[in-house]
Amino acid sequence: MIRLSTKSEYGLLILEYLKRQKGYIPLGKISSDLGIPLRFSARIASDLAGAGLVESREGRSGGYRLSSRVKGISLLDFLKIFEKFSLVKCFDPEFDCIYKSKCRHKKTFFYIQKAVFDSLKKYKLESII
Repeated sequence: MIRLSTKSEYGLLILEYLKRQKGYIPLGKISSDLGIPLRFSARIASDLAGAGLVESREGRSGGYRLSSRVKGISLLDFLKIFEKFSLVKCFDPEFDCIYKSKCRHKKTFFYIQKAVFDSLKKYKLESII
């Protein structure tokens, strides 16, 4: 089973919330309205801004707003902001498998993972927020 991290879930909630708002929304209001701890929402908002999905502005009238870039991004690209996807450990380039010379299932899992990724690429983030 694939289970999303809390960061991904909160990231979706923040994007959905910002989609319904006009202008820049202070992080404190976002955090309070959604019930997300402020320090955690700050990290998530920072990751979303780094990926270009939200725009941020400092100052009295600052905060966060949804970026127009959301329209072109796939669900897979969004999830890659917060998730490390690897169906099996041996797909991680940093993992040194002691069974690599004897393994016969890696190729099968590669095709399964590719099918999952291809499915996630078909869904646009904008359609689910």
